[in-house]
Parts: sequence; structure tokens; C-alpha cells
Amino acid sequence: MEDIAKAAAATFAAIGSLYLWRRSRLAFVRAMRDVVTEAQMKPSETSYFDRDSSSEIAKRTISLTSSAIVLSWAVGFPVSLTCSRAARSTGHMTAIIASLWFGPIVESPAGIFNRVKNRLRELWHHPMGAVRELIVAPIAEELIFRHALLTILGRRSPRARICISAILFAAAHIHLITNNAVESCRNDVSHLTHTYGVDSASNILSIDEKRTELSHRAWAAAKRQTGTQVAMVFLYGLLCGWVYEHCCERSVTAAVIGHSLCNFTSVPPFFFLRRNCGGKKSTMSVAHRVVSGVAHLAGVVGAVALASAKAE
Repeated sequence: MEDIAKAAAATFAAIGSLYLWRRSRLAFVRAMRDVVTEAQMKPSETSYFDRDSSSEIAKRTISLTSSAIVLSWAVGFPVSLTCSRAARSTGHMTAIIASLWFGPIVESPAGIFNRVKNRLRELWHHPMGAVRELIVAPIAEELIFRHALLTILGRRSPRARICISAILFAAAHIHLITNNAVESCRNDVSHLTHTYGVDSASNILSIDEKRTELSHRAWAAAKRQTGTQVAMVFLYGLLCGWVYEHCCERSVTAAVIGHSLCNFTSVPPFFFLRRNCGGKKSTMSVAHRVVSGVAHLAGVVGAVALASAKAE
């Protein structure tokens, strides 16, 4: 159990480093105490916290990078592979991820094209966000949650250490619940302001019952959103841990590129499982749903086959 305790301590130390910054820490505490008050803060206020601002991204970059360097130094820096082996591992990782996207591409080629186009536009207009999602987070998280944690858990069986590291990787994202709650509440406050005007909205928000209702709604939405995020992160942790251990010769480069690709593409839309899309009833026919479901399954089977073939 000592190795699990060390891995857990390393995980929470890395996440805790994000809250060494005063503004981040105060925003977290304020949201836990009164999410409505936090949501009502204006950007002009000195204590306003915007997780996606350039300054906050820079601070989190410093924290995550420092944690990754310290943990890598503690367990030993990754062994460098030859260029050919690193390229082979990276290509294998890319093929596995591409296989997982076979279903979404078959389901809606135009939708995937628009998704990629919109994602590129979003990252182009928010370069610091692009740096965070495509460079800093993949490098730091792979060094921490794959290299460092799997090294700390090295005495355990491959399956055990992959599962434990995936659980810790998912647990490390639970703190996002406060951000999700604040964003949900801000949307509700914005809707009230747009519907009733600034003065009337302020009067409504001064009523304790209404504030309690908004708070409960925000936390309920945050729990659902965070639960989904944590579940997807756990599944990704299992996938990436397996690929890192068995397919990529413990190549951090391959893991980082795979992580970056996943951050860029985000979670597949799974339209074939939805009854409603964008607030409207889905018009997807039964035949289209069946074909899409089969394509998704084929993509998963292909990814598993690619991983298993290399593992053997």
C-alpha cells in the first residue's frame, strides 16, 4: 500500500500546486461557500477569476510544469528511445486514436469536418488555450500520470498499476466541479439578466429562496458534467496506460502526442445514441443509427486489435 500512498500523494501534490496561487485558491473557496456570489462577479472586479485567461493559464503552466519536473526527477527521467523507435511508437498511438474516430467519421463526415474547423478557429483565436491544451497539459500530465505514477507503482502487475494510475488520473479532475458549478450559475444569472434586465435580476437574486434554487441547480449540473468528465478521463487513463505500457515501449513522446490529439478532438459526439441534438429532436433514421453504431464498434475493435497486436 505504500506505493499507492506515494502515487496518491504525488497526484494531489500536483493538483494542489494549481491552488498555490492566491486568486485560484480564493475563487475555489468562494465557490464552495456561495456559488451564486462567485457567479455574480464582474470581470472588472479585482478578485474576478477566469480560468481561461492568459494570466491564469500561465500560472497553471508554471505549476504543472514544475510538478512534472520534480516528479520526473524523483523517479528518474524517461529513457530516451531512438528516433525510429519513437516514431514507430508515435505512429502506433496515432493509428489507435484514428481507429477510435472511425465511427464518428462514418456517422457524420461533414459534422466532423465542421468540428475540426471550429476547433481550429477556437484555438487560433485563443492561442494560450491552445498552448495549454495541446502542449502543456499533455506533456505535464503524461510525465506525472503515466511516467511517474507507473514508475512508482512498478512493483505491481501491469494491469494493477494501469488501473490505479487511471483512478488517480480521474480523481485529479474532480476539482473541476467548482469551475463547472460557477459556469453553470453564470449562465443562469446571464439568462435572468437578459430576460428581466439588470435591476430586476438583482432583485430576484437578492431573494434567499431564488439563490438557493440557483445554487442547487448549478451544483446538480456541475455534478453531472464533472461525473461525465471524470468517467471519460478514467477510460482515457486506462487506454493511455495500456498503450504506454504495452504498445509504445514506454515512450512519453508517443503518449504526449496521443494526449494532444485527444485534447484536440475532444469526446466523440455519439449522435447515434442521442434522441435530441442541440435542443431539437434527432432526425437520424434507424438505419443510419445502426450503421453508425456498427462503425463505432468496428473502430473500438480495431483499436483493441492494434493495441493487442503490439502487446503480444
